[in-house]
Amino acid sequence: MSNQHDTASHHMQLYTDVPTVLHVRVMAGTGGGPEKTILHSPSYIDRRQYRVAAAYMHPAGDKGIESIREQAMELGCPLRTFGEYGPLDPRCITRLLNVCRKRNVKIWHGHDYKSNLLGLILRKFHPMKLITTAHTWHDDTWRMRLYRRIDQWCLKHYDHVICVSRDLYDCCRKKLGIEKDRASLVHNGIELRPWSRLRNIESAKKALDIDPQCKVLGFTGRLNWEKGLDRVLHAVGTVSQRVPDLQFVLVGDGPERRKLEKQVRDMHLTGVVRFVGWRKPLQAWYEAMDALVLPSRSEGLPNTLLEAMAMGVPVASTNVGGVNDLLRDGICGTVLEEDRDTWPEALTDLLTNRTYRERLATSARQHIENYFTFDQRMHKITRLYDDLLGIVPARRSIMPCVQARAA
Repeated sequence: MSNQHDTASHHMQLYTDVPTVLHVRVMAGTGGGPEKTILHSPSYIDRRQYRVAAAYMHPAGDKGIESIREQAMELGCPLRTFGEYGPLDPRCITRLLNVCRKRNVKIWHGHDYKSNLLGLILRKFHPMKLITTAHTWHDDTWRMRLYRRIDQWCLKHYDHVICVSRDLYDCCRKKLGIEKDRASLVHNGIELRPWSRLRNIESAKKALDIDPQCKVLGFTGRLNWEKGLDRVLHAVGTVSQRVPDLQFVLVGDGPERRKLEKQVRDMHLTGVVRFVGWRKPLQAWYEAMDALVLPSRSEGLPNTLLEAMAMGVPVASTNVGGVNDLLRDGICGTVLEEDRDTWPEALTDLLTNRTYRERLATSARQHIENYFTFDQRMHKITRLYDDLLGIVPARRSIMPCVQARAA
């Protein structure tokens, strides 16, 4: 069976009239936050100006790619997927080069160390501009440290670097020495229409078979080391003694799930912590949450906070990546301090103080509407594409695509 797949074969004809932006990503499993940005992008750029497509490489036989294909189909994002054998499978390189040539790719948009490295290689055989988004970097293992070094070396040779948080931007400018005109701070954004509350919290809990009297503390995302769930479980144990009807609901899956389940058993929190796996639609789970916690060790600008804040869910998060810009020093959410001994009190206050929760939720939704919408983000990205290609934007507009989707 072939290890390449095209979710929209009718879109794969030769393009010679309009430049194509190709988002390239390497992933295992079902992906994460970057997928929400990549797969939504085609709907927010006028197709008379740019064609937008995506190419994903994944370990051969990894079933998680099916989720990405389904999302791409739903969102109308042309997608090619390649199962690869080894770190730099030459067959993937050849296939990516063919995609670049057939689709008239003028802009290669990388999203990780390998896609950035491949962009530098393929530019030798196909002329195109290179742009990348720096989402976040991890240092928890020697392999992650190696990937970070490769990625940061690649960034120095790219035409432009998009940073999703202030700390990433500062790193690129000060540590990597990337010139000001080759780096931009562009926060992640969110579509407001799908992320709006339709039910009150009591109805939402009933719909998910949760006792309306329970206080629901939620988490959504991949269950991996970077998310820091092992750390917050200790705080949850203390909070459960102060809030007897507490339910900590983890919506997601990942490599740390078994370790976390064992930790829950060892801490005698089986009746408090609930693993529900991946669930769709996520909106139904956000609606049932009294608050959401994100105890991450590292982040860029987390989509889960954008989603929760847009849904009017009060949030608590560690101060990593662009979180403080998002939460405005505590105005739009609780910022968890480095001292984890303070976490139980902060989470207890959030769960038991209704006035405080309502104030945070109102401020958060307004902040998202003003500064973190997806169309605002894509206006900035489109201008960067124009600059790379030397296009003077006479009347650039993404609104026809957005209005078409809304209709």
